[in-house]
Amino acid sequence: MRLLIYSSWDRYLEEGVTMAAITYNPTPADGGIRCTSSDSYRNIAYPHFHIEYELSLILSGVHHVQFNNCEYTLHAGDVLLIRPNEVHFRSLKTPTGEHIMLVFPALEINRLNRYIGNARLTRALFQAYPPVARLDAAEMNLQSRRISRINLFIGTNPSQALTELRALLVDICFHYLVSRDNASSMYTPWFAKLLQEMERPENIRRGIPAMLELVPYSHEYLCREFKRMMGCTPTEYINSARLNLAHNMLEDSKLGIVDICYAVGFESVSYFYRLYKNKYGQTPSRDRKIRFVSRPQMPVEQRSDLSE
Repeated sequence: MRLLIYSSWDRYLEEGVTMAAITYNPTPADGGIRCTSSDSYRNIAYPHFHIEYELSLILSGVHHVQFNNCEYTLHAGDVLLIRPNEVHFRSLKTPTGEHIMLVFPALEINRLNRYIGNARLTRALFQAYPPVARLDAAEMNLQSRRISRINLFIGTNPSQALTELRALLVDICFHYLVSRDNASSMYTPWFAKLLQEMERPENIRRGIPAMLELVPYSHEYLCREFKRMMGCTPTEYINSARLNLAHNMLEDSKLGIVDICYAVGFESVSYFYRLYKNKYGQTPSRDRKIRFVSRPQMPVEQRSDLSE
């Protein structure tokens, strides 16, 4: 299967705003849905972020996606949801392997979340790291055909394309990312339960002590298992979760940056600033400004919906 490409990722290299080697992919002028299919990551291997959601379906090969200090290894049938403002890039370790990317406005996920009103869906969509699900061969073929149908209507009937997208998101987000408890299939039961508990803001703030209270294992064993299953240490995982929490609070809260730093669990403001800049490419104060100053092309309704 080969999909038509309705967006050119190459132009982002020329038009993007580069900050500390991280590129912001601006919203396309005409907005809406974008669908691409490719067997290479040559044009999108650089660290970048965008204000839309990106749904990736792996059709073949082995794919490596990097998020901060953690790497996802994806295989045929894996579906990955990348959230707005999430810095990520694809590794060129494996130059071949086909995938589909579906890019769509943030308001569609936010509307879906409000409509379904399921707490498990909220946790799955807004956990510390991007949610991923595993589809079997029949499901993968079915969903790829549905994406092909969306792609068919993008240029000829945008309203039908949006209807097809919303139907797809209900299945992907609710039936795959939530109902199957995908973390349990990817990790050992105790580890999956730990990750679920560590999505709670109060546990994120407490950090390692909260982790050690939730599992009957030593700190050393916990570190080994995190490295084996997540590719990062517990501290790196917690720091990333705290940064995500701070990132959301910077947009939604009127609290000062120092107050947010302490509220998410960091004890050092300078350490918080350093980690934040490493992950997002700019300081928290600049990040707070850039979302509303440097993105004039972002529709007002999308901006308000993104902050909900």
